[in-house]
Amino acid sequence: MMDGISDAVEGESDFDVDGDPNFLDLDSDGDGLSDIEEGEIDSDNDGTPNFLDLDSDNDGIADKDENGDFNSDGINDATQDQRKVQSTLKGSGNVGGFIILMLLLLVIKRNTRVCLTIQCNKCR
Repeated sequence: MMDGISDAVEGESDFDVDGDPNFLDLDSDGDGLSDIEEGEIDSDNDGTPNFLDLDSDNDGIADKDENGDFNSDGINDATQDQRKVQSTLKGSGNVGGFIILMLLLLVIKRNTRVCLTIQCNKCR
């Protein structure tokens, strides 16, 4: 249990064929994520615990390709909750409505000819 997972659970097989049986291997599936990081849980409910699952979130991208902290937040992206949107920008987060309003006004301005005089026979 040197990696946080019971030796009985890991067994004596060598999943990643690196010469170390799973109970002695700190990364049993060889994906670059330690067994203690991945844990015994089965995130994608495919019957394979994360420490032996090469695609533990079942998104079609191998864990070894997702392994790293690409957004520099100090949390390995492969183990991070991907449902949360993270941003380093500060603000109210209500910029979308403002941008839509400005685009709408721009479209109206370009598609409408405004006559500035009261008595105008024809707008140019």
